[in-house]
Amino acid sequence: MELEQALSTRFSARSFTPRPVPRADIERILELAQKSASWCNTQPWQVLIVSGDALERFRTALYAHARSGAAPNPDFPFPAKYEGEARARRVRCGVQLYESLGIVREDRAGAQRQMLENFRFFGAPHAALVTSDANLGFWGGVDCGIYLGAFTLAARSAGVDSVLQAALANHAGFIRDWFGLPPDRRLVCGISFGYADRAHPVNSFRTERAPVATVATYQPFLLVSRIFDPSRANGPIAKVSFESSGLSVVAGGSAFSSVFSPGGGGVRLRGFASSIPCTKTSPFLT
Repeated sequence: MELEQALSTRFSARSFTPRPVPRADIERILELAQKSASWCNTQPWQVLIVSGDALERFRTALYAHARSGAAPNPDFPFPAKYEGEARARRVRCGVQLYESLGIVREDRAGAQRQMLENFRFFGAPHAALVTSDANLGFWGGVDCGIYLGAFTLAARSAGVDSVLQAALANHAGFIRDWFGLPPDRRLVCGISFGYADRAHPVNSFRTERAPVATVATYQPFLLVSRIFDPSRANGPIAKVSFESSGLSVVAGGSAFSSVFSPGGGGVRLRGFASSIPCTKTSPFLT
């Protein structure tokens, strides 16, 4: 499967069939995700894959722990609040989720039941728990985020579905104790993965993405420099901006403009008898 197809067909699956993913496919997913970029190649992620009976025991224990009303204790702080577009997108995602399941806004109990399905791993046959080095703090989490994205795309390229679960990080202490993880490992996120139950209505909706034009801007080529007159000792006499459309000069509060050609040329400034060279290699530019 090509990258574009993997990106276009990946979605957050919230109901899985019990069919396990072959070990060879899991190994291939891990090999591809391991190629992720990281700051100074630190590769801070460690991944614990849980399957079979071990997952069934963990699923039962974690669900009971979360259902008991245990206080959240994430290793990384959760967002303080959602505002603006972030809030609107989050609300829209929630509306799509609950509408797909027939849960109305007033049905708080139904919403709570669905939330708790996170801790059953939505019935997935496999779970991956991704941790980072405590010493790397925020940036270790960023690197792990890159890894998580690569994992989901590698899984999709193998025909495997997944869902990233920050909800699991709410119970980092419980999870660390359950598996005996070292105290310097910080839980970033969990991944449930397997084969989505395509007939389940919760897997029927797809979230939208903002248009590229709303998130990306292009900055035109711009080089700002200053022109010095070697015969004067009182500092720069002009500010020069080389832009894609040409060259502009500001000196003494007055603006001048000229077409810049890489081969040379100059700008005649008010009060000077001759033009001042304006090339990128000119000694008059700093």
